[in-house]
Amino acid sequence: WNSTPGFDASRYYQVTVAPSAGYILNLDSLSFGVRRSGTGPRDFAIRSSLDNYAANLGTASASSPEISVAGDAFHFQNDIAPSSDITGNRVSLPTAFDTLTQPVTFRFYAANPESASGSFTVYDVTFTGAAAVPEPEEYAAMSAGTLVAFALARRRYRSSAS
Repeated sequence: WNSTPGFDASRYYQVTVAPSAGYILNLDSLSFGVRRSGTGPRDFAIRSSLDNYAANLGTASASSPEISVAGDAFHFQNDIAPSSDITGNRVSLPTAFDTLTQPVTFRFYAANPESASGSFTVYDVTFTGAAAVPEPEEYAAMSAGTLVAFALARRRYRSSAS
């Protein structure tokens, strides 16, 4: 991990979630476990591809006294044995994660290790939310958009064939 303060944009863990074809995905939150060595990163945060990983996500919370939360970022309070798994970490996702029709990637960034050889692990990432089939009027809007795109492509083809 980067030994300078702050998150290194080139070092992260990532997971991608995508709706099945014909479905809309509404994500409410994600929960996960973490672990660090005694010299691993002290801070971590989650970002997403929706804003090209520019900002930390949502409202963070942790159930362990070993983790403190400052707004949207997490901090390991104490030196913990490398085998200590800390569960109960959660990020509530904003409304931008409602009605997803494309895949979205989440990245876990860590920062401020006590040593460059320190370790940090993320595991058991779980998403809560719902997958729904679009309502008939949403299908009509999608179909209309497809028909317009088809008509434009056909017009271009005829123009270029002339």
